[in-house]
Amino acid sequence: MLALNPADILHRLEQKLHGCDHADLGQFQIINLDRVREGAGEQWERLKAKIFEVSAHFIEKRIADEDVLVRCHEGFLVVFDALDAAAAEERVNAISTELNLFFLGDEILRSLNIRSRATRCDTNQLRGMMSGSQPTSDAAGAEPASSSAEAEEAPAPRRVIDIDFRRERSIAYRPVWDSTRQAVATQLVIPRLIEKRTRQVFHGRATLRGRTEPRDHLELDRFTLHTAMDAFRAAFGKGRTVALCLPVGIHTLALRSTRVALFEALTAIPMEMRRYFRLMVEGITSGTPESTIRETLGICHAFSPGVIVSIEGEHPPFDRFNGCNISMFVLDSGDARWLHDERQRELTPERAALRAAAGLRASTCLTGIGREADIAAAIRLGVRYLTGSIIADDFPHPVIPHILTREDIRRRAASRHLV
Repeated sequence: MLALNPADILHRLEQKLHGCDHADLGQFQIINLDRVREGAGEQWERLKAKIFEVSAHFIEKRIADEDVLVRCHEGFLVVFDALDAAAAEERVNAISTELNLFFLGDEILRSLNIRSRATRCDTNQLRGMMSGSQPTSDAAGAEPASSSAEAEEAPAPRRVIDIDFRRERSIAYRPVWDSTRQAVATQLVIPRLIEKRTRQVFHGRATLRGRTEPRDHLELDRFTLHTAMDAFRAAFGKGRTVALCLPVGIHTLALRSTRVALFEALTAIPMEMRRYFRLMVEGITSGTPESTIRETLGICHAFSPGVIVSIEGEHPPFDRFNGCNISMFVLDSGDARWLHDERQRELTPERAALRAAAGLRASTCLTGIGREADIAAAIRLGVRYLTGSIIADDFPHPVIPHILTREDIRRRAASRHLV
C-alpha cells in the first residue's frame, strides 16, 4: 500500500510495530531513482512527477498488500511485513533492477510520452472508424497505420483471421539429451500450430504464418510463457520439478514497448522458480545490430540464470556475442551431412559455428538429429547436447530430468527399423 501523507505513514508504521519487542531494520529498504534521474538529464524536473507516479504503480504491483510503500524525496521506502533482512534486500534489489530496466531499456524515458505518438487521422477517417466503414478516398494523404500493402487493403479486424488456427495451437516439449551425463537434462519449449483445414503442422516462429510485427512476436512469446508456466506449476504441485528453455524473439526484445510487456509477464514467475527456466533468444541474424544483441541479452540476464541463443539458417558473426555470457548456442543440424564431412572442416559454416561457440566457452545443442551415426559424429566435434527424433519424441507436457543412456537410444533406433 502506498502511504502518501505523514499521518497515514505514522499510522501504518505504528500498526506494523505495535506489540513488537524490536524492529528488524532489514525490513526497511530504499529504492532510489538515481539512475533514472541521471538518464533523464535536463528532462528530470519536467518528467519527475510522471516518473514517480509510474514508479509507485510499478512497485505496488510487486509488493504484498501488507507492505508499506512511502514516497521519499528522491525515491521510495518499502517496509516489508513478512520478510527477514536477507529476503527483503533480495526482493528490493530485484524490484530496483526491474524498475531501472523499465525506464532505461533503450531510448531513455521516451515511453512516458508514448500517447503523443498515435497515428494521425483526418475527420473522414475518424468518421469512418466511428461508423465501421472504410475511410473515403480523400483521406489518402493521411499517415498510414502500416507500411504493408496487405494492411492497407484489409480492415483492422482482419488481423484476427487466425482465430481458427489458435484453437489448434499448443506447446510441445522437446527433450534435450546431455551426452556427458547420459540423461535428459532439460527441454525446449516449442510453440506448435496445426492448420485445421490441411492439418499441416508448424513449429516455433513459423506459427506466426508470416506475421512479422513486434506485437505478433510478443503475443506468441506471452502465449508460450503462460502455457509453459501453467504446465510447470501443475508438475510442481505434484512434486515434480522440470527444467525449461523458454523461447523469446529478438523482435520482441528489440522494441522497448513489447520488451517491457514481456518482462512484466516474466516477473510473474516467482523468484524461487526462476532458477528452473532459461531464456532462449531466437531470430538473431547477421543483420541484427551488435548494439541490439548486447543490450537485449544483457537485460535477459536479469531475469534468467542462464541465457541461450538459438540460431537457425543464417549464422551471424559470433564475435558479436563476445562478453554476452551465453551459456549455450542452439544450432540446427540441417541435413547433418556436414557432421561427417572431414574434407571441409574449415569451410563448413556449421563447423565454424561450433568452433566459435567453444571459443566463447558456451555449450552447443544440435537439433534435428535423426540418425544414430549423427550422434557419434556430433560428440566427436565437441557437441554435448542433442535433440531429435532419434533421441526422443516431443512431449505434450513437460517431463522431469531422467536417465537416458546411449544404449537406450540404440534400442530406440533399432526399433524404428523393425518391420
